[in-house]
Amino acid sequence: DAMARRFAKTCQAMKNEGIEIYTITFAIAAGTEGDNTREMFRQCSTNRNTHFFETRNSGDLRLAFTTIA
Repeated sequence: DAMARRFAKTCQAMKNEGIEIYTITFAIAAGTEGDNTREMFRQCSTNRNTHFFETRNSGDLRLAFTTIA
């Protein structure tokens, strides 16, 4: 869909400029749509294993920001 393509294009443009990208999802629902959203954010991050954070609550979110900092 158009939004996903624009998102991917923006992420790639930032990566091409050498920008380090961290992504965080918050309370994304289970299921196909949630899985697609999580994967979109994983792919956008500089490194899908170290720069993507899936958070479910405020504690997880604080930990993600602390880790990034």
